[in-house]
Amino acid sequence: MPARTTSAASPTRPSSPPPTALISTSPPWRPQPGPSSLRATGCPIPSLLPGRKRTGCPLCWCLPGRWPPSRPWKRLTVWASSPRRPKLTPLPALWPSTWISTGSSNWPGEAERAPPAGCSPGNRALSLKRFVLYPFHGVSREVLLLVGAGFLAGLPYGFSGLVLPIYLSRLGIDTGTIGLLFTLSSLVYTGLLIPSGLLADRFGRRLFVLLGTGLYAASFGLLAAGRELPVVGAAILLSGVYFGTTSAPGTALIAGRVDPRSHARAFTLNSVSWTGASAAGTFLGGLPEWLSGVLGLGILETYRVLFAGAAVLVVIAWLMVWLVAEDPPVAGRLSLRGLIPRRSRRFMVRYALVSIWTGAAYGLAIQLMPLWFYFKFGVDESRLSGWFALSSLMALPTVYLVPWLTARVPLQRVPVVVWMLGAASLVGMSMVPDYRLAALIYLLRSFIVFLNMPVMQTFLMGRVPPEERGAAAALSEAVWALGATLTPALAGRLLQAGLYQAPLWAAAACTLLAAALFYSLLSREPPLPAPPPLTVQPRSTGRPST
Repeated sequence: MPARTTSAASPTRPSSPPPTALISTSPPWRPQPGPSSLRATGCPIPSLLPGRKRTGCPLCWCLPGRWPPSRPWKRLTVWASSPRRPKLTPLPALWPSTWISTGSSNWPGEAERAPPAGCSPGNRALSLKRFVLYPFHGVSREVLLLVGAGFLAGLPYGFSGLVLPIYLSRLGIDTGTIGLLFTLSSLVYTGLLIPSGLLADRFGRRLFVLLGTGLYAASFGLLAAGRELPVVGAAILLSGVYFGTTSAPGTALIAGRVDPRSHARAFTLNSVSWTGASAAGTFLGGLPEWLSGVLGLGILETYRVLFAGAAVLVVIAWLMVWLVAEDPPVAGRLSLRGLIPRRSRRFMVRYALVSIWTGAAYGLAIQLMPLWFYFKFGVDESRLSGWFALSSLMALPTVYLVPWLTARVPLQRVPVVVWMLGAASLVGMSMVPDYRLAALIYLLRSFIVFLNMPVMQTFLMGRVPPEERGAAAALSEAVWALGATLTPALAGRLLQAGLYQAPLWAAAACTLLAAALFYSLLSREPPLPAPPPLTVQPRSTGRPST
């Protein structure tokens, strides 16, 4: 009687195909991204389960099988105790490295399923170092360079946004001219968004980020060099050129350097870095008076010294961007038909319908929020400065919360919930009797809006092809800026007429309309599949290989 053979895999001659052969790259099966315990140990469980198709292991995370099964660890214990099958001990330390680095092992857009109790990756305790470094997991060195450059450029932005109007007034420039200069700067920024996005896709995104950052350094150099109106006017216009030429190309530059599953983490880092830097720059608003007394210089000379220091910081930011490799050109010839991306045209039209209403809500309520507090409660900037600086710092917790949230909640649900809460907060602010309570509600609204900013960037970048990311980011931001530019005049008229609740209610209505449009037009929009990895073939030299 012949000996009965078992189905256990032999170390010398396996009775089943190698694990990688079980993975089908054709739909509906896709390989689990990242190294896993299957490829590390050769898990034979799929070949040992009788009567089951080889659709993946239901007991571990080595293949895309059904997970989580009912009581998986008890089933694994029963299976491992069988005398006809080799015992296997699950190795949490060999779980997919993508789970350890990004906090998620599921497909993009899926909610995260928590691992079984007691089986954390590697069973390692959450140390302070891991907690601090959590936002940086899965983020490349080039992304960190871009984020650091944004931080260094955000410090002068926050500082100049507070002290530059006062400096211009001390130079003897009238208020109307100051307002006209800043309006022209905003128009330059809005007008350059779409052309810069299209040209960056054609000639290189890093080139435009370098160009804009260099012009931003030149603007602070002009402020430090001269006091004449043409000089300071040119400096303010160059700041608008900086934002117009770097906003969309910078977003696409970051999106092209991270895995699609890490977009939320990278965009959150970028948003928090810029917001934190601008808040820190705002806190430096009292530096000219103090430095004037320390150095013994006049107040105007002290301003010029600080502007020179700001130019040095922006030059360092330029050098950090220069260390980043250039993206290859991804677009063909330019034409007027390319103002809307071709492949994602239908999606971008629907996305623009949502963006214009969110911009309108910003222009109605947020852009004139200090003026609303002044008219409604009679509080000046001395009592509001701390609240508004704290509202900028509300972006800091999002560096941990956004990656955690997007790994557990479908991406399409976050904007709808955030906009509904934002509309409710605006209505609540309009009805409270004390400015402190209104400021607390404003802090809550700032926090949830900061949650939504990187989520929307992740949503957009995941649904347009890589070659159209620059144009898509430029178009979305230009449409948002259009809505934010047209509505402040209406809000000012309402405040002047004494209708203090009307701007906030109108902004809440615009926000709810944006949420309804997003839910009806975009909530079922699937993300594009991740591009396959490129295989580089060595060039033949005509000589035999060694």
